[in-house]
Amino acid sequence: MTFLKADGEVFSHTEANTALRARAVGKTKTTFGGDGSDGSRTVATSDTIALTQAGYDYTNLTINTGQTLSGTGAKPEVLIIRCSGNLVISGTGKLSVVGNGATNGTGETGATSNDATTGAEGSWDASGVAMGGSGSNSGSGGGGGSWASGISGGGANPGSGGLKNTLVIMDRPFYGAGGGGGAFGASDGADGGKGGGAILIQVAGNVTIEGSIDVSGEAASASDEYGGGGGGAGSFVIFYKGTLTESTPTYTIAGGAGGVGNTSTGGAGGAGNYLIQKVWDGAD
Repeated sequence: MTFLKADGEVFSHTEANTALRARAVGKTKTTFGGDGSDGSRTVATSDTIALTQAGYDYTNLTINTGQTLSGTGAKPEVLIIRCSGNLVISGTGKLSVVGNGATNGTGETGATSNDATTGAEGSWDASGVAMGGSGSNSGSGGGGGSWASGISGGGANPGSGGLKNTLVIMDRPFYGAGGGGGAFGASDGADGGKGGGAILIQVAGNVTIEGSIDVSGEAASASDEYGGGGGGAGSFVIFYKGTLTESTPTYTIAGGAGGVGNTSTGGAGGAGNYLIQKVWDGAD
């Protein structure tokens, strides 16, 4: 990953709030970690959380071992969580936004339809160069771009892989681009995978991670002919003021696998990125 500061420099809560405001909509906060207005949340049974740029203001968020808190929703929404207290992901607990990024491309239907589509672009590139290309006239879909380029699909006329993010630093999360759809052969082409989602977390207290955080791109569908491209992975950023305790955590930032086709396989999505950054713990 690329860090925001050189070794020994201080990253302040004000800068972290600037990154938050670049992503948050409709609920601007001036206090790092939010106001705790959504109370304390413990995920004792696997549950969902809607991606919303207004975000959530917990006092504490705990994901118990064996349980998963999964995002719902997709681009352009980002999962924003603020904790005025602590964040704990215990044991095998998981926070996941797999497939919550940019929309996937769809496979071609029918020999003359020519309707295979590209995946939607990732959040860093409004021009769309980060999307995964669709296969056309006998080709599989290309993988969606992320912090690494997507892989081109297989076949005679494959979809190109999405380009990588060219930003110099990472101070906010980005979702991955969708993979392209596969072409028609003797049967319909396969759909691509959705891009991975984006998570932005502020913790005024301590962070403890024993479990996992997953921002992977979605795997593409298989086909009897031409597979789709995998979705590009997303990314996550955690800013905290207190202490960080990591006990063999798992951070999954993999692009989705290309869909297997009997004729050719789609390209894999590009890998994502993450940043866990302590900020200055002075007064707000």
